[in-house]
Amino acid sequence: MAERGSFGDQLAWVLKNYPRALIKVELLGVARTALGVEVGSWAWLIEGPEGAAPGIFTAIASGTWDKLTSEVLGLLRNPNEGYLFALLALNLIHSGLLLGLAAWGCRRMLWPEGSGGIWLALALMTAAYLMLVPAAAGQSRFRVPAKPFLAILAGIGWGALIHRMQPQGSRRVVVDGRKEGPSA
Repeated sequence: MAERGSFGDQLAWVLKNYPRALIKVELLGVARTALGVEVGSWAWLIEGPEGAAPGIFTAIASGTWDKLTSEVLGLLRNPNEGYLFALLALNLIHSGLLLGLAAWGCRRMLWPEGSGGIWLALALMTAAYLMLVPAAAGQSRFRVPAKPFLAILAGIGWGALIHRMQPQGSRRVVVDGRKEGPSA
């Protein structure tokens, strides 16, 4: 690779010679942003400032389930690290619920009425822009500006799920500011 090539030339060279590695790094950055998992901060919390990344992150990256299981069990047995691992797990559960409910909210805005298409497109494009642009540099902090859009979509999804779980006869509908249906 030429040392003084333009950024575009260097990018083209990397894309030509290392397409899989580039895509993997980009997707891992997007995953860090979307899931709110910043390896460095969690590693510092679990291992301390002088420690390297803990074995759990290495095990996740390598994809070996045996190593991952032993690392997780080791963290849970250690009273000093178990609660931090529990916080990491709760963070991942929260992110999963937020993204899942946001996806359900997107579904609700499109089907069956389909009346929220323009607002859904605006919210999704804004959230995607804010979360995808950092790409390989992804960290949980890049998700902060997108959180309000995700929270609104998750709220719509939660409302749709609650509405769906109610028995058919007990559903109320608001029409022109008046509640119609049972116990209106």
